[in-house]
Amino acid sequence: MGKELKTNAMRFLDKNSIPYKVSTYECKEFIDGISVAEKLGQPLEITFKTLVAKGKSCSY
Repeated sequence: MGKELKTNAMRFLDKNSIPYKVSTYECKEFIDGISVAEKLGQPLEITFKTLVAKGKSCSY
């Protein structure tokens, strides 16, 4: 199994022993955090959105 990819936000939560759950979704155009929470059926108050993108080199 390969190395788990983490955002800086995830590293911060890990460092501070804050539990979290990662949710992913397909997105073809810009979508705001409120729309993401609604799409995933999650409460707005506990939903935080970060962006992970793939560059020209195909790395994240």
